[in-house]
Amino acid sequence: MVAIYRDPDIWNHKKAQKLVDDLVQLGLSEFLDLDDDRPSAFIVYRRQWQAAIFDRLSKAKFALGAMAFIESFSKGGWPKPGIAYTKSEHSRWIAANVDEDFRSPYEEVFAYLRRLRRAGAVYEVPVKQFVLGHDIQVRIDAAIQKRSFPER
Repeated sequence: MVAIYRDPDIWNHKKAQKLVDDLVQLGLSEFLDLDDDRPSAFIVYRRQWQAAIFDRLSKAKFALGAMAFIESFSKGGWPKPGIAYTKSEHSRWIAANVDEDFRSPYEEVFAYLRRLRRAGAVYEVPVKQFVLGHDIQVRIDAAIQKRSFPER
């Protein structure tokens, strides 16, 4: 499982890369790991799955948890086969006893959502669900408005 996790074969997903580019243009690059080369539980670049999460949160009408993203990513085949359905307990055991960097797809997504919460981009509601913060939504809307109607 560690070998699968550490497999450096990562794919570029054009649609997800467009989300990355859009977030960078909106001035939200601080929420993405743009130059990250750490191992991942996903076959796409970290910045791309992070951008997909951020985009979906910005469009969501209700709170979302890590499993909602994992289910969506699984439909696209993004989690690496062989570790896609690793239970959190097993993932934590591997991290504690074999490879401290190892994370299941769920653990990676949940850690990213917690990171967004610490940064003030999202807030957490009961049952480990997350909603994009009002200030970030206003920032996104203002950047989109400015991009759509540039000042003369």
